[in-house]
Amino acid sequence: MTTDTHPLRGTVLRALQVAPRNSAELARALAQHSPRNLGFAVEALAAEGLIALKWSRWRLTRRGREALPSLSALPPMELYRSPQVVRRPGSDHSHIPSLAGGRLIRRSA
Repeated sequence: MTTDTHPLRGTVLRALQVAPRNSAELARALAQHSPRNLGFAVEALAAEGLIALKWSRWRLTRRGREALPSLSALPPMELYRSPQVVRRPGSDHSHIPSLAGGRLIRRSA
């Protein structure tokens, strides 16, 4: 499929994935793009059969839904773990008290 040839085409597909929209709603949802470019993208997607106009609303077709990446295609999320900090000798200041939120916090080593 050629949905990746222009980022606006993928944006239109994702906007229609949320809900079917008429032309005015689609233009409002994608207001950062010029109406002319949006019109070209919609026409191209309709010509390819990825979206269709039904009851005055643009909707994704089966091909359009298949063109969108599914959540299972995304890489799995992993818990972020910060890298281990290696301190130089003499740089550990964990025994120094801290003033946080107007409160003195004494630390024990």
